[in-house]
Amino acid sequence: MRRRLGGCLALMVLAYLLAAQSQTGWLYLVVALLGGAVPCGLLYPALAVRGLRAQARVLSPAGPLHEGQTLVVEVTLTNPTRLPRYWLVVADLSGLAAASDSVGRHFVACVPARAGAVMRWELLCARRGVYIVPSVSVTTMAPFGLARAEWPVAANALLSVTVYPRWWPLPDGAPPAGFPDGARVAQRQEGGDVSGARPYRPGDNLRWVHWRSTARHGQLIVREFEQTYAPTMTVVLDASTSPILPTPSPLFDVAVRLVASAIHWGLSKGYAVSLSAHGADPPAPVGPLTRRQANEYLARLWPGGAEVPGDLPSSLSPGAVLLVVLPRPRPDLLPALHSLQARGALLTVAYGVAGPDVPPAFAAALSSAGVRAVSFTQADLSVEAPLC
Repeated sequence: MRRRLGGCLALMVLAYLLAAQSQTGWLYLVVALLGGAVPCGLLYPALAVRGLRAQARVLSPAGPLHEGQTLVVEVTLTNPTRLPRYWLVVADLSGLAAASDSVGRHFVACVPARAGAVMRWELLCARRGVYIVPSVSVTTMAPFGLARAEWPVAANALLSVTVYPRWWPLPDGAPPAGFPDGARVAQRQEGGDVSGARPYRPGDNLRWVHWRSTARHGQLIVREFEQTYAPTMTVVLDASTSPILPTPSPLFDVAVRLVASAIHWGLSKGYAVSLSAHGADPPAPVGPLTRRQANEYLARLWPGGAEVPGDLPSSLSPGAVLLVVLPRPRPDLLPALHSLQARGALLTVAYGVAGPDVPPAFAAALSSAGVRAVSFTQADLSVEAPLC
């Protein structure tokens, strides 16, 4: 842009000198045109991007949105002023798409005065999280490319879009037999035998409301189900930060996808699944999780705390299923892992490795203690990987 502006000014000076020497009329006309084009080209971009407004509408998908899925958003750019706007580039700033994705950029030739232009974006959701749409900026270099102006567009209404972590179906298998009493947890499940009714408590499912009793008592009354006992499964995620690895580490996102896959597998097999995320921000919810609770929490999970040596659950009962997911090898956790294995926990350790080579000392220590261990890399559960 500076070269273009400098060339325009140099051309104008040259034309003026030639006109002054030759007294040629058309050269004076060229000087006048260039003299008007320069301030117009410098001032118009800043005026063209201001005052616009945006509104978004999510077209698909209708259900939960996971990593790797495509979100179709209809964005309406409105010009409430009396002057039309030309040659605008509208860019998505929500962060939904990958940084290298050019789908979130649209060229708009003209937005008429007191009218709007409709754009349809197909954004490949690259990472879990909560995003706000529309979050867009408008850029223009019109009319002569002498200056560039960019301005964030105010939104008439903001929509919150939650992207859940992608999960993969794990290998099928029956739950281990012979669970002792300590490895089971009492829970109330919808669809079981109704044992009575009670007033509504925060956290109760609204589908449990008994409307006839509610109308009779003047307050929400819910059905109470008999307790059933389900085998327990605990998933432990190391969400602590490391001074060695970058934050956020790509392996951490892979670990979160592995945790989501394990939770979906456990719930489909009838386990009462709990999650423990050490060093996480925010902390993990307490007690058995539903599929929705797990998705909502994992979408917002972020590594936060420093490493705590030997920080693993110590109150597990013998026979409890335990999956420990480590984004990186943690040799300081080996004593705690050996202790859990010795107490009879059905333990599996999954740990991430940055390269193709597995750290031999860590793998050998787990193998010598009889701990089932698997390693994963960044490419194993990537967003682009096909479902199993």
